[in-house]
Amino acid sequence: MKNPKRQPGYQFASMRLMRADYQLLDGPATGDKGNLDVDYGDQVDVQGQSVVLRQRLHVRILSSNDESKTYLDLRVDIEGTFVATPGANLDPTDFGNNHAPAILFAFTREWVHRLTSAAGPWPPILLPPVNVLQLRKQPAAEAK
Repeated sequence: MKNPKRQPGYQFASMRLMRADYQLLDGPATGDKGNLDVDYGDQVDVQGQSVVLRQRLHVRILSSNDESKTYLDLRVDIEGTFVATPGANLDPTDFGNNHAPAILFAFTREWVHRLTSAAGPWPPILLPPVNVLQLRKQPAAEAK
């Protein structure tokens, strides 16, 4: 029988938006729907029983006719801090590399949506839920 008082191991302590840059560089050419290009990266810092994770997301809309032309350029960096709960038996490095990225990515997705909701001529960007751990394992060329 499971102990109902047992904590999962880590709790979300804080989230800070470190960077939010948005540039609408050019309106789309007539009939150009644009292609979405997303680049993800993160950095895990274990500090005793605390885990600090910084996620970086770079989103661009490129011309579907000429990929050297960028219509929209968006960068979001978010830092999340997680702390161990009393009696936690989950290794902080394991948590930081295997659980924290997926938890924090929900906030990163929300910031992309917020920043693109007020801008035209493109509709808001709604990034689908993705397997962040799989993104972390793919070389940059395969992730696109």
